[in-house]
Amino acid sequence: MRLRELMPKSLFGRALLILVFPIVVIQLTVGGIFAHRIFNEMTGIMSSNYVRVINQTTRDFISAEEKDAVTRKANELGLTIQSLEMVPTEPPRELNFFDLTGRYIERSLSEDVIGLQRMELEPNSPYRVSLWINRDQALMKLTFTRQFVSARNPHQLPVIMVLTSLLLTGIAIFFLRNQITPIRKLATAAEAFGQGRTTPLRPRGATEVRRATSAFLGMRQRIERHIDQRTLMLSGVSHDLRTPLTRLKLSVSMLPEGQDTTDLLKDIEDMENIIDEFLNFAGENHEDQWENVNPKALVKKIVGTCERTLEVHHEISFKSVGDLPTNVVWRPTSVQRAIENLVQNAAKFGDQIEVRLIGNSKSIKIEIADNGPGIPENQRENALNAFVRLDPSRNQNKGGSVGLGLAITQDIMRSHGGSLNLGQSTSLGGLSVTLTFPRSRPD
Repeated sequence: MRLRELMPKSLFGRALLILVFPIVVIQLTVGGIFAHRIFNEMTGIMSSNYVRVINQTTRDFISAEEKDAVTRKANELGLTIQSLEMVPTEPPRELNFFDLTGRYIERSLSEDVIGLQRMELEPNSPYRVSLWINRDQALMKLTFTRQFVSARNPHQLPVIMVLTSLLLTGIAIFFLRNQITPIRKLATAAEAFGQGRTTPLRPRGATEVRRATSAFLGMRQRIERHIDQRTLMLSGVSHDLRTPLTRLKLSVSMLPEGQDTTDLLKDIEDMENIIDEFLNFAGENHEDQWENVNPKALVKKIVGTCERTLEVHHEISFKSVGDLPTNVVWRPTSVQRAIENLVQNAAKFGDQIEVRLIGNSKSIKIEIADNGPGIPENQRENALNAFVRLDPSRNQNKGGSVGLGLAITQDIMRSHGGSLNLGQSTSLGGLSVTLTFPRSRPD
């Protein structure tokens, strides 16, 4: 589980990891093999050869009567030699952790140089090596540079490895980005279509991605055609029903007043409400524009409107908590319709309604709760479907309804890039409906 949490979440990150990880492993493997098999062996050979020069020079220096001649010859071989009376007593400087060549040199010289008493390697340029040698009771100091006992420019290997890795990674990123971009655009177009918007899209990328994009475009066209046909059908039926309903309402209003007349007028009003629900669900009234609004002021205004339209015995309260922005981009008419649907629905099943506006760093939530019977947990998902009417526990027959209120509200939330969730109110005990909006407008 720990490894899974560390893995990249995006397709681009995972694909890049699949490409870059082998590159890094190959570079480290090749570099390790090169350092061990080539660099070490080369350093060993050079050190062995130069050790012979050192041993020969010290022997000649001891036995020669003309020290200057041996010194000049040693200088020609890159050696500086001088007589000493004693070896320094302070400890030699420790090698840097990354000074790999120094360790190879120490190991090779300490084993083969005759009479070696002390060795010191300078960590910085010119990378001199100093040897204190006691041979045949003669103490001398030899100095030379590392280039005689080790391969030159050892840093070239890691530099080449890093540059090669960066180059290959850059090439991989370039090609991956070209392949991932069409997938991202396809996902963006699918999300936008789910929110009721159509964004331009054309097949691009690899053959499989082109096929998926073409299939999505075909599906989108079929769904749009189906939505247009459904909207046209519902609008036509609703429009055709209004005329006979109007005539029927006029005829009933001319009848003598009585209980039967009142019931008929109530049935006609319920039928008109059902027609309005059909029109709303068909999308006829969803064309309001995006606007900058203050969420607290908007919700408070909607709650005030609901208080004036509800019956006298209903009690509605409004609270706002958390970090609320002063400006968001919403469709205010659609948001008002969603909240009014939920408040009116709550008013059918309870007499106490609570509206809470909650803000945080990621989202804005509107909770509408009532003290009614609620909806059983096993029926909440089904309650969001269109034309679904639940069991009599919530008196769904009270007031004309065809079960479109929650479906319409859910479509409104999807168009805002948000969500609708049903639960149980902890304060009132009835149904709790939570509308969750992102703080920023969906692209």
